[in-house]
Amino acid sequence: MAQEMQRWTPSTELSPAAKWERAVMKVRHSTSPQRAAELGKQLVGQWPHANPPNPGAYSLSIAKTLEKYPLGVVEELCDPTTGLARFREFPPTVACIVEWCERMTRSYVAVSLRPRPIPEPVYSEEHCATMRQRLAEFFKQWKLGGFNRAPAE
Repeated sequence: MAQEMQRWTPSTELSPAAKWERAVMKVRHSTSPQRAAELGKQLVGQWPHANPPNPGAYSLSIAKTLEKYPLGVVEELCDPTTGLARFREFPPTVACIVEWCERMTRSYVAVSLRPRPIPEPVYSEEHCATMRQRLAEFFKQWKLGGFNRAPAE
């Protein structure tokens, strides 16, 4: 039974170099008080049923908390597709925000402190076609017994 060669398809996962770049960008800039207030308002707005007894104090405490973390981490926290609102049904407490930001900051800092990875080479379509042809010829020759193979034991 002959097997056909499967065409290679690239992974959707980020390369090590891209992960390093993303981590560096996430922790590069600090969060200004104005941006923390904007993002805090955006974060609280993701829970429409939130009704804290003192909304001003709640918003201020969240904004002050967000100021302490890198801007990239805070923006990720407030993004409804990747952040805290995706995982929590109820409005966050300051402790919950601190826990999430600490975890994300630690992971990004750990990646960003590693040496910069060498980017993966980019091959032209012509090169890929040539390599596929050479591999096909190699396997064809191998199937025909053109190579000295060790006897099966």
